Amino acid sequence: MRKLLPRRLLPLLVFGLSVFAVLVVPAAAADKLTPQAAEVLVRESGLADQLPSIAPSVAAGLTLNPGFASNLSEDQLQIVLKAFANAYAPLRLSADISTELAGQLKPAAAQESLAWFQSELGRKITALEDTASKSASDSTAMEQAQELYQRLPPRRAERYEKLAKASDVAESSAQLLINTSAGTAYGVASTTGAASPPNLDEIRDEYARNRAEMTEALRIQFIVLFASAYQSLPETELDQYIAFVESPSGQAFHKAMAVAIDRAMVKATKEAGKQVGEAVRLKKAQTPA
Repeated sequence: MRKLLPRRLLPLLVFGLSVFAVLVVPAAAADKLTPQAAEVLVRESGLADQLPSIAPSVAAGLTLNPGFASNLSEDQLQIVLKAFANAYAPLRLSADISTELAGQLKPAAAQESLAWFQSELGRKITALEDTASKSASDSTAMEQAQELYQRLPPRRAERYEKLAKASDVAESSAQLLINTSAGTAYGVASTTGAASPPNLDEIRDEYARNRAEMTEALRIQFIVLFASAYQSLPETELDQYIAFVESPSGQAFHKAMAVAIDRAMVKATKEAGKQVGEAVRLKKAQTPA
């Protein structure tokens, strides 16, 4: 994608933060965030709305890429698709991301991040990003975004560059692509039904060889899409958004979320491979010699 302080009434903000504070572990473990509190952030940040697209993306990699699908029988393909649909189910991913996020993010940074996402401007930007993400694969929309980017004043373009760098969105997205690609290959490798599962780390390392080029390509794409996604934002609001992302809490949130997503994806991939292997071995055992 060239691809998110409180503005609401004080009583509403105080109420929201008080509810959130209840979800934070008190007293002796005051430096710990609960998975329930982290789940609020996953939802309010808009990430939960993006998770349903993960399993279909992996499925597309299997069914549309002849290098994968041609090596599988129809039965094997259906086993893999079912396993990944289960392992990458949105509710499952959300729970795992929340658990990992709770171990990465401090309550103070979580509260400040929640305040941003629940603010009027925070919700406005999250909605803009959600709309933009749905058109990111539309070639016509991308062409329009490119044309819009070409007409940007230098000052506006610099802001989008700054936002992309501060949010580290290109690196995080590259890691997500590596995980989904490796997950697809891992699922295929698991169809052999071997007693020992394939080495996921080796598969990930193979896909990660082009990380630098992938990250740069994504950085350019995000900056172009930012031009479209945020075109309705006045500079004052865009500056507020950048200020949040660059703040200590904003940086802590984005870094913690990137780690949480990465770990949840690895867990989901291993679970999918396990399910594929078990299903293939069971099918072989039931097939007459």
